[in-house]
Amino acid sequence: MIHVAMPLMLAANAPGGPPADVSICNAMALDLSAVTLEAASGPWSAPLSLRRGECARLPGLRPGIYTLRFTERSGANVAMCWRKVSVAPGAVIRVAPDDGATCAL
Repeated sequence: MIHVAMPLMLAANAPGGPPADVSICNAMALDLSAVTLEAASGPWSAPLSLRRGECARLPGLRPGIYTLRFTERSGANVAMCWRKVSVAPGAVIRVAPDDGATCAL
């Protein structure tokens, strides 16, 4: 697994609690792009891309509920996907075919 530290741009009114280190991992059979976390009240994390099997570490994320958004591409097909995730210290967010995400072509 590859861990990449990405700076986050979160609003002051983002979810509360002490900052936590969180990881996002791509368990899909294809690469993902525009992977972001969005707080209900503020801006998204910096967008990142994840190759198959790759993980990214997001340090300093505040615990709470976020919307995970990502784009998956397979040949000429592109889908924009999203789902709610709960972030807690040490959480690993797994993007996988069975993760319950909603996707639109």
